[in-house]
Amino acid sequence: MRTCIVSGQTLPQTQLLRFVVGPDNVIVPDVLARAPGRGLWIEARRDVLETAVKKKAFARAARQPVTAGPALLISAEQALLRTAQHTLGLARKAGVLVSGFDMVMAALKKHVPGCLIEASDGAADGQRKIMALARHIKDDLVVIKSLTSTELGAAIGRDGAHHMVMYEGALAARFIEIGTRLSRYRLLFHDEREDIRS
Repeated sequence: MRTCIVSGQTLPQTQLLRFVVGPDNVIVPDVLARAPGRGLWIEARRDVLETAVKKKAFARAARQPVTAGPALLISAEQALLRTAQHTLGLARKAGVLVSGFDMVMAALKKHVPGCLIEASDGAADGQRKIMALARHIKDDLVVIKSLTSTELGAAIGRDGAHHMVMYEGALAARFIEIGTRLSRYRLLFHDEREDIRS
């Protein structure tokens, strides 16, 4: 649990983004929460970060002059996206990521899924068919829809991708955390598990 420096709310770390004071007192995103220094936590939503920038919340929380301009809104989203894509790439190399409608449908029948990944701009029909199968396999399966088909494709060296499944394990857990943060940041978030239960 961490406290958002904008709202003062105490929230699970998975719903927050960490920032640190970098070189030259510039505020930088620390998506994996590994950078040295005192963490400045903000709810992982673009509108909340925008408020932090406008109200100079970083300078108050850090108790020193810092640089945190509008460009931080873009760099935070890019950092989340890069980390999500990097995790997908690692999962593909490790053999725990499958993409493509037919491959995903087959994989769901053979392996324990860690999460489903659907393109945010994908067709609803294909997603419904995959959800219908997923519903019978894992009741609480998490579905991440925070990346576009182009962004998903770029992560695995293709022009585009619409459907993916990652097998259960550490990489799936990491991707769920990052993908959920990106969903929240892009204001796309809702409890995707409701899609499976409905």
